[in-house]
Amino acid sequence: MGWITFGGDVLVFSTFVHSFGTCWQFIIGNPPDYAEMVASNRILGPAFFALFTVFVVFILLNMFIAIINDSYSEAHRGSGQLKFGYAIKSALKMLFQAGKAKCKG
Repeated sequence: MGWITFGGDVLVFSTFVHSFGTCWQFIIGNPPDYAEMVASNRILGPAFFALFTVFVVFILLNMFIAIINDSYSEAHRGSGQLKFGYAIKSALKMLFQAGKAKCKG
């Protein structure tokens, strides 16, 4: 979209490859020159900048939530295999048997 909109006027959007690289740099925190985009197209310049920023934030937030959700599901699934009460009961039983063996011994 940036290549079609700003390709002739803004150097960083002059080719498809440069446009792709500029959008990638925008994602990682190095946005293109806003004033140059507005000078090229006073309607689509700010709209492109704002919409691209919003979409990238939503995509990155969605990825973050998916990672947290996956980690939570995995931890919750793993906790079902060994219940806390069962672990305490097992440990107490083992201690009791060890103490009983010492008393007999």
